[in-house]
Amino acid sequence: MGVAGAKAKPLALHLIAGTIPESSDPGPEFPPVEQFPAPPAHIPAYGVEIWNRLGPELVAAGVLQVVDLLALEQLCYAWHQWSLQARAGDTISAAENTSLRMMLAEFGCTPSSRRRIPTSGNKDKANRFDKFKGKGTAA
Repeated sequence: MGVAGAKAKPLALHLIAGTIPESSDPGPEFPPVEQFPAPPAHIPAYGVEIWNRLGPELVAAGVLQVVDLLALEQLCYAWHQWSLQARAGDTISAAENTSLRMMLAEFGCTPSSRRRIPTSGNKDKANRFDKFKGKGTAA
């Protein structure tokens, strides 16, 4: 049986957000992918499309580590299989949809998982409540 609760945020994301929890073990860190590689030869066509579309975005966000490439390969293959079924008009089982959605969530590709990943665009936005600082306390 799995552990209850939300998945732990990777240390790189805590570093970006400036929210490193002191009491938690960050786990092992691996080198980040700095230059995204060409897709492996064994990934089929629709998988290559998502490899080329998603990979560079993950590298630009600074969240892709070398060991993540294996999981990305698995996601690309699953996407290829799902795409073949969808384009052929075949029925896609709930288990297949759930499996693909879970893999997408691992990379922040679902709305709820993406909310947990800070982006560089969030750093430049001013706090909209700053104008109330020093104005007294709530009654």
